[in-house]
Amino acid sequence: PSIIKWQLPKRLPGITHRQATVQKVKVNPYALSLTIHGLSLTETNGEPFAGFDEFYVNFQLSSLFRWAWTFSEIKLTHPTGNIVRDTNGQFNFANLISSTLPPTTNQSKPLPRVIVQRLVVTNGNMTITDQTRAKPFRAVTKCLTIVLRPCMFRVLNGFSTSANPPEGNLPAASLLVSDHPEHL
Repeated sequence: PSIIKWQLPKRLPGITHRQATVQKVKVNPYALSLTIHGLSLTETNGEPFAGFDEFYVNFQLSSLFRWAWTFSEIKLTHPTGNIVRDTNGQFNFANLISSTLPPTTNQSKPLPRVIVQRLVVTNGNMTITDQTRAKPFRAVTKCLTIVLRPCMFRVLNGFSTSANPPEGNLPAASLLVSDHPEHL
């Protein structure tokens, strides 16, 4: 855990072009789980860019038998994001997209199979600011909660990146907006 906590703030700035901090990292080798507490990315001007209070992932040993990366749960608690379109029309995340693309080859590898049995995002906050207008626009979304899990009445493997999922393997989703659940 201390290696992860030490390496994240050291390596993330090179990838994200932002300063990174991490409060705490816990690894449970018996449960095959990882928890990261208090990750935040800040812009060079000190403004917050993105972060979360807690990221939890629980890997399953059954991945060996399913030939897929299998997670019983991925949970993100209180994620925050700040999208800004400046007066020049540039978005604050534009530097995340590389202007020099690597050379493409004719043979592209398929995505690895991934199965997520439960995906939870709770209490998310997003701020969107557009400074290109005469009167800058600002929208704030608070307390966004998303829970994705397999339907309860079917035998399912969870969500999968498989191009041809088994018949009936459709996820159920619920979205909590202003304390009113919406089931998709």
